Amino acid sequence: MDSSWYFARYLSPDLTDQPFDKELTNAWCPVDMYVGGPEHATMHLLYARFITMVLHDLGHFNFQEPFTSLRHQGMILGPDGMRMSKSRGNVVNPDKFLEKFGSDAFRCYLMFGFEFEKGGPWSDEGIASLDRFLNRIWRFFEKHLWVFEGDSSETGLAVDEQTLYKILHRSLKGVTEDTERFHFNTAISRIMELVNGLYRYAGEKPAGELNKNFLKMVLEKLIVILSPFAPYLAEELWERTGHEFSVFQQSWPQIDEKAMVEEVVNYGVLINGKVRAQMKMPKDAAQEEIEETALETGRIPALLEGKTVRKIIVVPNKVVNIVAN
Repeated sequence: MDSSWYFARYLSPDLTDQPFDKELTNAWCPVDMYVGGPEHATMHLLYARFITMVLHDLGHFNFQEPFTSLRHQGMILGPDGMRMSKSRGNVVNPDKFLEKFGSDAFRCYLMFGFEFEKGGPWSDEGIASLDRFLNRIWRFFEKHLWVFEGDSSETGLAVDEQTLYKILHRSLKGVTEDTERFHFNTAISRIMELVNGLYRYAGEKPAGELNKNFLKMVLEKLIVILSPFAPYLAEELWERTGHEFSVFQQSWPQIDEKAMVEEVVNYGVLINGKVRAQMKMPKDAAQEEIEETALETGRIPALLEGKTVRKIIVVPNKVVNIVAN
């Protein structure tokens, strides 16, 4: 019985004269998201719905459904791809991995190595790769802690900084949207893209060639978006970079939608309606420039040899169709 209405009891666990606080329950419930295994569907979830509907009809709840959405997680299998079982000898003991790699690497591997609703077989190599990734983040901060010391007057962004700025906001958008959809594996991939962008921008440059304020801003946002996945590392980095406790009290970074706009677009180059080549052009390129570039791209000159170009049709930001015979 208890598992059928525990969500109401959690809100007022110290009550001694009634099972739950009606006002609190109606203020906070129904539960936004229920996460559990599919084996709960015909037992716990069925009972929870029944009890909730009864309590609604009796006037205790002002809602009829206990949970507004449901997500089933997949199962982590043994390294042999079979369900873990002592008799099979394929049980993975998390304690040894926690001792060797720490809980952040273990946590990140569970989110990165498997699709949330599918699961899959355990891999020792997989958790080791996530450990290397987190250590890569640590090394970058160790080398660039100086950006958090003192003030700087740098303004404006150079070309490589503009590139990193776009990567930052594409990563922010990806992490935000993918986390909300429980696509934790691709969310972590977005953080990896940002870390790669940081290394390309600042990895080997001397301090004098870096925009201190800009790099500080990017690193602060990296810590915040890393925090749901590697909370201990993120909290440690937040403290080491001179911030007050805690990173979990910070607002989620805002996304600059303008940074999502691509300044370079891909064009398909067609001859008489058939794709023959691809080319990249500035988004604001003039039509004459697009036509001239299309005629000189890839195999196009050879394919047009001996033919007369009758017309060039440009569909902005999509294709260039060369009509020739």
